[in-house]
Amino acid sequence: MERKMSEILRELRTSKKATQSDIAKMLGLTTNAYQSYERGTSEPSCKTLRILADFYDVTVDYLLGRDTPIPTYLTSSELAFENAIIERYKQLPEHFRKSFLQGVMEAVEYYQQQEQPKESTMVDCGTIGEALNRRQQETEALRKDTA
Repeated sequence: MERKMSEILRELRTSKKATQSDIAKMLGLTTNAYQSYERGTSEPSCKTLRILADFYDVTVDYLLGRDTPIPTYLTSSELAFENAIIERYKQLPEHFRKSFLQGVMEAVEYYQQQEQPKESTMVDCGTIGEALNRRQQETEALRKDTA
């Protein structure tokens, strides 16, 4: 069953916690013009549909009610947490970042070489943690040897 574009636009806008005025401003429209899209009394132009699809990261077919639901992405709080982790990682000394990445790659390679991989494609965090600890111990031992 096809959904109405007006419902989809309302749902996407509220999921972004945006007001009708916010979206209208982004589109260069009056608030009344945008409200008519959500009421279903008028339809956006092709250009406006493309802008909306890009903004909401969906297809134009999805906006028209002809496509499958939007894919699930990280929530805004999860994305903020991920960005904070990345920023803290970037502040680490280069030798530690290199060691960390090498440990992660070793853990990934380990799982790829298993004869019977787990159903999940996710890497077990405990194993990554063990690999990172081992790598950190090796790095510290090398530092002591060269000192």
